[in-house]
Amino acid sequence: MNILDSPFPLGWYTAGSHESFWGCGNTYTLIPYDQLPELGRSHWDGSFRWLPAPPERDTVLDVHEESNDKRLDVSQLHREAQQAGFRIPDAFAAFLTTPEIHRRVPTCTACYLELSARLLEPPSNQPGRLLRFMNDQQACVLWYLYLPPGDVPAVVAGIPEWLDDDSEGSLDDVVVFEQLVLCAPDFETFMYRFWIENAIWYALAERRPLTSAQRAYLDAVQRARRQSRT
Repeated sequence: MNILDSPFPLGWYTAGSHESFWGCGNTYTLIPYDQLPELGRSHWDGSFRWLPAPPERDTVLDVHEESNDKRLDVSQLHREAQQAGFRIPDAFAAFLTTPEIHRRVPTCTACYLELSARLLEPPSNQPGRLLRFMNDQQACVLWYLYLPPGDVPAVVAGIPEWLDDDSEGSLDDVVVFEQLVLCAPDFETFMYRFWIENAIWYALAERRPLTSAQRAYLDAVQRARRQSRT
């Protein structure tokens, strides 16, 4: 979707705390959207062929370890979305249901894939539906596919607040949000930025050489940091 049409404020939750990167010092920090490096999109076609295999020692994105089925099934949610007048993108479904794809994404905070059991109503009577697809390992941040009416699905994220400890039900029944932010105008844009930031984090932490794309992204981040301080 066009970010200018977003019913949510804009922002990006960056993971990790390496001083040479965003220099935030926290597990997650909300970065102003206008500080994010621009991304080239010419090679994006929904196949995720741009994803290289990470080093074996990196933690990678996978289905939650406690899941009974290591392959996610989007079919029921796809039907529910169609009945409500929305469409789950093919690229989103392919990424989540294909381990050979999503296991190529490193995650320095041990995020994992998990689908909400149903489509969810956005907070504050916003239009559309939400579909949770990724959690931080301790639910510090949750990520959702946002299905807007008549537009390209985007990605939103937020820090959840927990209802009373006696509340029962699934994760989606026991959390609320003071604020969700739109962090990418479409799913592949989100996944590319998530991938490159986590790949850079591991490279910096283990003193590996950066690729040219990673170096360009890191240089852009550092320029944005300098400009924000002036």
